[in-house]
Amino acid sequence: MGDGFRGCARPIHSHDPELGMIRSLLRMKVKPGRERAFAALFEERQIPERAMAIPGCLSVELSIIDAGEILSTALWASPEAYQGWLNSPGRVDDIAALLPLLANVPDAVSPSEICEILLTSSQPVSGD
Repeated sequence: MGDGFRGCARPIHSHDPELGMIRSLLRMKVKPGRERAFAALFEERQIPERAMAIPGCLSVELSIIDAGEILSTALWASPEAYQGWLNSPGRVDDIAALLPLLANVPDAVSPSEICEILLTSSQPVSGD
């Protein structure tokens, strides 16, 4: 369990010069009823803000998929931007802080997934 996060972020090695924006996805299983505590700690540790400070990070989201399952996603301008996040200071400490909230199961953290963005459309978020 202690190694749960170690293998979840794989380096991106792409020989495709056309590869542009990507989305990273990381699924995590938390202890029953601890979804909001996980989100609160995620926010308290300023993980979204630190990710957004990485050049090329365009957005960060933390969502509840189902009871006990969290999805962390981020939109990156390039694979290099995402690799910058993977190499950023503080991530090891974040992992250590979040581990106690994860479910005690072998697959509490799935391997990260990387998706190439082929098409995107969005609207501005209203401040109402």
